[in-house]
Amino acid sequence: VCIETKAYKGTQELIKRLKEEGYVLSVVSNKPEKMVIELCGMFFGKDAFSYVSGTGGGKPTKPDRACVDKALESMGEDADGLLYVGDSLVDVKTAHNAGVPCVGVTWGFHGKGGFGEETPDFYADDTDMLYGIISGKNE
Repeated sequence: VCIETKAYKGTQELIKRLKEEGYVLSVVSNKPEKMVIELCGMFFGKDAFSYVSGTGGGKPTKPDRACVDKALESMGEDADGLLYVGDSLVDVKTAHNAGVPCVGVTWGFHGKGGFGEETPDFYADDTDMLYGIISGKNE
């Protein structure tokens, strides 16, 4: 049971909008996979993401680029047009290891200072900024 867990402000609406606009979305986490699948379904709906992965079963963990490669392979996608969104140092390292651009969201786990020596390609301070970066539209 999730007593204190909730989606960050605006993320449910953003995920719904991106899905409606045809974006292919996935989740790669270093949390236990069963929990990640359950939380994604609870907060965003079972069909919001084309791929959801967490730890367990011998899977690689972030920052190993194999996490991104496995997600792309599972979805039948390639890295062209991929934008990795994360809230931590390990997320930026994962994106860099995979050779893909990264958005660092500052409302997440550590805030803007949590990226350490790694620098995301973009920063997003809220979901409107994130949508603008993803879509190329500045709202």
